[in-house]
Amino acid sequence: AWPELISNPRVLVFVNKENIDSKRAVLQYKDLAHFYEGKVRFAWVDRGKAELLAETFSVSQLPATYLVKNGMAYNYRLWTYAGDLHDYIENEGYFKSTLSFNQPARFH
Repeated sequence: AWPELISNPRVLVFVNKENIDSKRAVLQYKDLAHFYEGKVRFAWVDRGKAELLAETFSVSQLPATYLVKNGMAYNYRLWTYAGDLHDYIENEGYFKSTLSFNQPARFH
């Protein structure tokens, strides 16, 4: 349900199932998703099957990770390790993101 997206932060991870870096990101972030127990929701997006969504987020390389929180989307560009993303979320590193924009209207 779309209203739920507003209340819980989301992590969108755009991947290609054949890409080794994408596989590593999914493995790392699945552990982090279990840690958050739904307080932060994670979605794995197959870039090839969701081209429109990937274009909406200007995905240019894979894996690509975005945090959607409080009406904003933040591009997470650090290493795809669970600990690094956890610190980014908990220490509000997203406020230093070099790429942020209003979350797409579809998420409202």
